Amino acid sequence: MLMFGTSTVVIAKILFSMYAKTGPGAQDVQLFKKPWAQTDAMFAGMLLCLVAHFFLVWTGKYDQPEPEKQKLIKKNAGGYGSINSSSARRPKSQTSDLQTYLIVAIPAVCDLVATVLANIGLQWISASVWQMLRGAMVVFSAILSIMFLNRRFYLFNWIGISLVLIALVLVGFSCMNAPTAPGQVAENPANVVFGIILVVVAQFVQASQIVIEEFLLKSVKAPPLLIVGLEGFWGFILTSFVFLPTFQHVKWHGFSENSSETGYMLTHNTTLLLTVLLYVVVILLYNATAMMVTQQFTAVHRTILEACRTLCIWIVNLFIYYEVNSGYGEHWSIWSWFEALGFVVLLFGLFIYNEVVKLPCLPDFKTVEAAEHPEKALEAGRPPPLLPPQSPYIRSPRI
Repeated sequence: MLMFGTSTVVIAKILFSMYAKTGPGAQDVQLFKKPWAQTDAMFAGMLLCLVAHFFLVWTGKYDQPEPEKQKLIKKNAGGYGSINSSSARRPKSQTSDLQTYLIVAIPAVCDLVATVLANIGLQWISASVWQMLRGAMVVFSAILSIMFLNRRFYLFNWIGISLVLIALVLVGFSCMNAPTAPGQVAENPANVVFGIILVVVAQFVQASQIVIEEFLLKSVKAPPLLIVGLEGFWGFILTSFVFLPTFQHVKWHGFSENSSETGYMLTHNTTLLLTVLLYVVVILLYNATAMMVTQQFTAVHRTILEACRTLCIWIVNLFIYYEVNSGYGEHWSIWSWFEALGFVVLLFGLFIYNEVVKLPCLPDFKTVEAAEHPEKALEAGRPPPLLPPQSPYIRSPRI
């Protein structure tokens, strides 16, 4: 998961930095800044998760017995549990296959909007900053969950959220002031700011998707890979046959598309085509391996892995710039220290938020012990608190 998760972001940024001719009469090459085409490739990778799903069904891998801990929670918790185990939270009524396919289309639209906004923003900002800005989803998911899902948050959650906000300011400030790396195309400062805004807005849409999935999919008994594959199916259909044709004619900054130009660039540049195909494959493998982590490990493990993923993206991009090709990757400047400070603060905030780092000095911190021992909480006559609805156990990790 860590390897493929790092690859998805690194390859996505590399694609935006690759050059190709745009037509038979073109004399010059242009950057492959095609966020819609890249979004379509991402959904194609997610769509392939359906193949993995049906393979697991065919081999009988979904017939594994449930872990004892999950059985205990389902048996004792009744209507309580964590967002990470929707089956443990409440009984589910079986839905038909057709209902499942149609219901998933709604969060798939949110996924489509969030992905497009994030991909457009990635054109103008570095991959490491892009990944760190995704921490904004923690803030938005907390607010939306309180408003629409009646979640309960503790003081340590709010401390973690506050640190995340501080980190986002530091990272965004470093991105706006960082100089262009030697050997790379300079970005318009206005585009950089616009890119930051788009990525943050994308996290709001992604957080909305979590709430919508929690509300709509609570009665859907379907394996995670099937959900990912169906969202990939709907996203691919909508992107290919609705949004791509529409934005051939809509001239919005960063949103417009020219599919004939994209097709020529791909068919006349083998390296570019192979990179896009590699991107599709790593999207598939990232989603598949992330589902394995989700099923086998805890939210704490997933949080630590996501933090390591952010660091790996930055390290890999630095390595590419200094050791492979200065036309790609990221370079180190004085403003990189601000980004590093933002990363440390972000990491600490996420760790506090997810109880990786505990603050025993807080007077109400002991209430979270019920989350670790739900049977004791029920014996005491109180429900275990709901775990915060953020990245560790989103139904589909996507990008």
